[in-house]
Amino acid sequence: MRGLIHNGVAWRWMVAIVLACAMPASAEAVMGPDGRMDFGVEGIDFPPAVQVNGTSPRTVELLGEAIAGEKRFWFRRAQWVQELGRCKMAQAAPYLRQAMADPEGRVRAQAAAAAAESGLEELLADVEKLMADPDALVRREVVVAADALSRSRVNDSPAVMKGLDDSDQRVVAAAVDSVRVGGEVRALAAKMPSLAETLQVMGLHSLGRARAVDQAGLVAGFLDKSLPLRTAAVEALAAMKATDRLAEVEKRLADEHPTARRVATEALAELAAPDERHRQAMKMLADEDPSVRTAAANLLDPLPHNEAAEALTKLLDDPYRPLHAAIRRALTHPSTEQVKQRVIELSAGLLDNANMRRREDGSYVLGRLRSNVAFEKHLALMNPPMNDPQTVDWLLVTQVAQSMGLIGDQRAAQSLAALAAMAPKGIKVDFSMPMVGSPLDAMGEAFVAAGRLRYAGALEDAKRQVRPSPREIPAQIRAAAIWYIGVVSPEHLDENAALVMSVYGGMEESMDSQLEALKAAGNIKAKSMEDRLKEIGTDVGEVKLRWMAHWAYERVSGQRTPYEPPQRIWKAQVSIEAREQ
Repeated sequence: MRGLIHNGVAWRWMVAIVLACAMPASAEAVMGPDGRMDFGVEGIDFPPAVQVNGTSPRTVELLGEAIAGEKRFWFRRAQWVQELGRCKMAQAAPYLRQAMADPEGRVRAQAAAAAAESGLEELLADVEKLMADPDALVRREVVVAADALSRSRVNDSPAVMKGLDDSDQRVVAAAVDSVRVGGEVRALAAKMPSLAETLQVMGLHSLGRARAVDQAGLVAGFLDKSLPLRTAAVEALAAMKATDRLAEVEKRLADEHPTARRVATEALAELAAPDERHRQAMKMLADEDPSVRTAAANLLDPLPHNEAAEALTKLLDDPYRPLHAAIRRALTHPSTEQVKQRVIELSAGLLDNANMRRREDGSYVLGRLRSNVAFEKHLALMNPPMNDPQTVDWLLVTQVAQSMGLIGDQRAAQSLAALAAMAPKGIKVDFSMPMVGSPLDAMGEAFVAAGRLRYAGALEDAKRQVRPSPREIPAQIRAAAIWYIGVVSPEHLDENAALVMSVYGGMEESMDSQLEALKAAGNIKAKSMEDRLKEIGTDVGEVKLRWMAHWAYERVSGQRTPYEPPQRIWKAQVSIEAREQ
């Protein structure tokens, strides 16, 4: 039986529009020298799920019939037209064409918007015909829809061209925002002087987005206008890569407003040669506004010279967090070996700074640069007295543990194992007391770092974190311990593989723990898990788990097999649906 269902859920009628299957991403970027995958998901590009439209064709028919039968209330027709667009099905095209001829303008406007949402390019010509509609609201939606349906166009859009000359400012605004190609650009440029300021700002952004470098002179004429106009002009020139306008943009580095100075600083990345970009960046590091200093720090990534390294290191005390993050990024990307050595020297000097956060910065940079300079001093920061855990700076300990794993010096192995051994059923911490950071994070990082060193001395402690219920073990420690077991266990040791895989599928297990369990089985190359991994890698719907199981199966079996991403069946959320009984 077929029928109408209002606000119901129907899923037995489906049309499977299956997109192209993605091949598995390469995990080589996160492999250790022994071929075992690193902790976490950084560096892994998980293929997305295949989107499948499960909307019933009958649902489209029912919506179309309801629109045709509703003569009294225009807003009901408009709602159902909107829902037709959500269906994203070719069967909706004839109903949307009919809606474009509706006597009510708001329904016609909704029909244009629904055509855009449907993505049916076959409706473009029908939509463009509505540019002759007497209702400005309709014409506005037509311009937006025509742009959406021809986003990759190389020829001018008739709707956009007409919209630029429309008598209604709402239509003009939509057209200005939709300009993309040659004739549209020239028409917008000719109209810019007569536009209201808000539309001029939109126009500048559109000219920049269109890379209309032939209009750079026009755009530069706005550099001494109001703040919104001059910042938009700078951004447009940067988007165009209009390098011949560099001198005019650099004048805005002395602008009275920090937003203009920041935008001008950011624009140097596109407009200035490296030497000039770095010279100006060094000057802007002294700006009174932290957002400008942050933009300058970003220009120094990768770090060009020793002077930049020294200047950025001095700015680490700045409390503005985006600036701090930008400085860290730059310091960990030195451009030459000479600069790298200077950064290492400066970072080692931070290890005994009175400010614990600067010690943390020094450890962070040394870890990312894989440097064991000042190693004993660095390692000592991970070994504070543990008799009073509330007095320990756990943020610093956590960072040092991570850095030790990245540096790879075996001298840290026993200290890392000792820190990992303090995990639950070891160190006792009263979490109701104030602390700097979390000891749980530090212990989890200790397991990861010891695993990166391939030091097996914490193996029994790691197993102790896996055997109990997940209710008893914090998730960040459990996941780290599982991965650790996978990388330090001998290959084909089924006993350890069975232990880590016992975690998979538990209702109370974290996603990280289950992911690391699959990874650990692959790292161990556990033959006893081959069939189970194959099953998970083909049947499970969660993207990360499915891909990781597929990777582990290939490693265990020694076979390369095609990867099939899971399907995600979606249905348009509509108020009238078909149901098959």
